Amino acid sequence: MWWSLDERVERTVVLNGADAGEVVGMVGKIGRKILEEPDEPKYRQLRLDSKALSTKVLGKPGGRELLTYLGFRNAPGALTFEADLDHLRRVVAWCEQPPALERPQVELAVRLPRGTTVRAAFRKTETVRDVLEFARRYYATGDLVLQTAAPKETLDDALTLEGLAPRSAVVVAKVGALEAAEEAMDQARREGLAREQRERREMDDAERKRRRAALARKEAEARARKDALRHFECDREETHDRVERERRLRGAADRRTSDPGMNE
Repeated sequence: MWWSLDERVERTVVLNGADAGEVVGMVGKIGRKILEEPDEPKYRQLRLDSKALSTKVLGKPGGRELLTYLGFRNAPGALTFEADLDHLRRVVAWCEQPPALERPQVELAVRLPRGTTVRAAFRKTETVRDVLEFARRYYATGDLVLQTAAPKETLDDALTLEGLAPRSAVVVAKVGALEAAEEAMDQARREGLAREQRERREMDDAERKRRRAALARKEAEARARKDALRHFECDREETHDRVERERRLRGAADRRTSDPGMNE
C-alpha cells in the first residue's frame, strides 16, 4: 500500500498534479475551523452553492472524497459534518502536513456497475487485480471483471502490460453482467426489428388505403364530370328546342303583323 491516509482520497487527489496541495490545504482549513470552534454551526455545514467550495474543492478530483473522509455527509443543499473530533484531528494533521503526493503514472476512468465513473491514479506496476480490489472496496461488491475491448483474464498482469498506461477508460462489471447486458442488447435489437417490421406493415397498409381512397376520389370525380356533361347536353338541347319554338312563334307573329289579311 502506498497511501498514508486513505486509498480512495489519495488515488483521486493526486490527479490534481501540482494543484493537489491547494485542494488538501483548503480542506485542512475547513477542518481546522471546526476544531477551533466545534460548536459553531456555520463551520459544521458547507453550502453546495458556495462558489469557492465548488471551484476549489468539489470541482477538483478527490475534493469530495477528502471532505467525506474528513466527516462531511450529504444533506439537502449542503454537506454537514458528522464525524468525531479525534478522527477530524488526524485528518486535519495530514492535510496540514501531507506527504509528497507523487504524480499518477496510470490514470484510469473507471466506469462502475451502477453507471457512475470515478477517476483514480495507479502505479504502473499495479495490476488488474488492484483495480478490481479498489472498485470492490469502495464502489461495488461481488465478483467483478475488468473490461476494455474484452474482459481481462490476466488479473496479475501489470497495467502497462495490459496497455492501460498512461490514461485509459475501463469498465468494471459484475461477473455475468456482461452476458446479461449482451442478452438485453440482443433482446432490444429483436424488439426493435419487430417494431420496425410492424411499423413498415402499418405504413404499407396506410399507403394502400391512401391509394384506394385516391382511386375512389378519381372515379367519383370522373362520374361527376360525366354526369355534369350529360346534364349540360340535356340543358343545351332543351335550350335549343325552346329557342326554336320561340323563333317560330316570333316568325308567325311577324307574318300576321305584316299581312293583315291573315287575321280575317
